[in-house]
Amino acid sequence: MVLIAIKDVAQVTAFERDGRGLRIASLIGVQLAGEIRLGYDGNSKLIKAIGNLFDNIRTKPFEVSYMYNAMVRLSGVISNSGTVGYNYTASLVSAVTWTGKAGDSKHEILRSIQYNALCQMVSEKAGNVTVAHTMTHSPDGMTASSQEPLNRGKESCNKTVVQYDQYMQPTNAVADGRSTARSYPADSGVQMTMTRHEKQTLKTVASPDGRSRTLARNGLPRISVQFQ
Repeated sequence: MVLIAIKDVAQVTAFERDGRGLRIASLIGVQLAGEIRLGYDGNSKLIKAIGNLFDNIRTKPFEVSYMYNAMVRLSGVISNSGTVGYNYTASLVSAVTWTGKAGDSKHEILRSIQYNALCQMVSEKAGNVTVAHTMTHSPDGMTASSQEPLNRGKESCNKTVVQYDQYMQPTNAVADGRSTARSYPADSGVQMTMTRHEKQTLKTVASPDGRSRTLARNGLPRISVQFQ
């Protein structure tokens, strides 16, 4: 039984009920290109996913299974290559780990995360790189910033700053010489202007229903796109 189908030009993604499971099918025209079958246990927890591609007969199915801890939080994703694990502090993910299936494979910490007393992420470490996060609240909204340490040979550190309005909608983002400004007019959809190094500017305007979009770049002819 088809629950919902999403059409994007020639591609259709269909979500179907398949017994006690769920099937996500991708069709190009009328031809089935691929599928993912999701399996659940008696408590409606996702326990496995099996993917198939049909455009290459030599492609083998890819299967992953899911494990949960005593608090019914995801604790591991198991594939033919190994296991991605999730450790928690209270209800928050504190570490993401990897354990390969090879006999000499070591248990690795891919990412570790620290939080403050308000359960806000303040730092995350991946390999030798630690990224610091800060959040500042104001009556108009919130500003979130992420910053990597200054490395040798670099004149400045990588820093990303995102501003949100009081509805937690992003209004401005600055990163690596690029800025993106968003506005939300009542009579239209999202308006977004992207500027790179204060020279190249790309502006997009989406309709309220998301079915049309207009693009303009540095005075070039506008491009209008319609979606069905």
